[in-house]
Amino acid sequence: MPLLKMDLEKRCEVEFMILVYVCPFCKEVRIVSRRKEVNCLICNREMVLSDLTFLEWTQMTESQRKAYGVLWNKKNRHKNES
Repeated sequence: MPLLKMDLEKRCEVEFMILVYVCPFCKEVRIVSRRKEVNCLICNREMVLSDLTFLEWTQMTESQRKAYGVLWNKKNRHKNES
């Protein structure tokens, strides 16, 4: 029986736990698997888990991906100032 789209989404997001992190300092985005503590590869500071799913990330264009870190940082600025 072929996998349904929802089954594939669930498999990507739950079973493999592929997560999207954002650096609140330099706005770099990093995709990781199963890690809970992630440091930025650019500035070596702690990154924050994004609310973006891996499936959503894969459906974005390259320009949308590049802009995501900046947009995420603007949206979450008040959280990063504490």
